[in-house]
Amino acid sequence: MNSFETEEGKNESQMDSTNKLLLEMVKNQKLNAKNLIKVFVTIIICYTVLLLGMVAGFFIYESQFETIEGETEYVVQQEATSDNGGNAIVNNGGDVNYGESSTEGGRKNPFQNKDK
Repeated sequence: MNSFETEEGKNESQMDSTNKLLLEMVKNQKLNAKNLIKVFVTIIICYTVLLLGMVAGFFIYESQFETIEGETEYVVQQEATSDNGGNAIVNNGGDVNYGESSTEGGRKNPFQNKDK
């Protein structure tokens, strides 16, 4: 019986040490989980600060330019000339210039009425 009691005592001490290890591991996991949550919260705060800084920087950058309120009319004069290569150039009035040779048997206006 003596050997049985010693084995039972060994088993109890092994179970105690195993329980202590398991409890310590659970405590470490809780600490790790808390630390992980702290890291996530810190990352979210950093990204929020970065985003707000970028938005504020954009508004500051854009505010330096002059804004024109109301209607503004610009008068633009543009001349359309042909380079005798047959390039069609649109002038300011919206008319298409097919070059000087378009009426002299050169390149024809594809949209011109054939009856005329």
